[in-house]
Amino acid sequence: QARSLQRHFVSGEQASALPAPAIDAPALPAARRLHGWPRSSAGAASAVAAEGPGSPWRTLACELLALGHITRGEASTADEVLAAAVDAAPGGGSYAFYALALRASLAMASRDWEAAARYARESHERFGRMHFDGAASSVLVHAVAARVALHHGDLARGREELVHAQLVRPLASYALPATA
Repeated sequence: QARSLQRHFVSGEQASALPAPAIDAPALPAARRLHGWPRSSAGAASAVAAEGPGSPWRTLACELLALGHITRGEASTADEVLAAAVDAAPGGGSYAFYALALRASLAMASRDWEAAARYARESHERFGRMHFDGAASSVLVHAVAARVALHHGDLARGREELVHAQLVRPLASYALPATA
């Protein structure tokens, strides 16, 4: 399953053709937990620096750094980092669906419903390209789509998205704190 997901994330590229991430051991705790901001932030920032432009791992590194900024209440900085995550994603693939869902959530918090709808729609489209419904990070994709639908008065679509979120909710756990 992991190899299948990885191939979908990188526009059909064979998983064995992907280079190993350049993230070093000090950066790995950022991927496992977000508490302890100074240490995790340094690890995530190190991962972004290590995964230069063109790296298939840069999007994930940016998402981790953005989550740290969100945790600290630094919404505008988080949004800038998430924009970089989307820009770093390979074109045409499913990468960055989580970054887009986070951007939708931030846009909702600032009451920018036009941007929220745009990000939620693109997030949902990219996630759909995976052809894989069982990902913990899809909880946020479905949740933001539901919230946008409800905001626009589309109760049926809102309920449908919430059902999808509830079906994958058991996959979200303390192992991936940002999804729990």
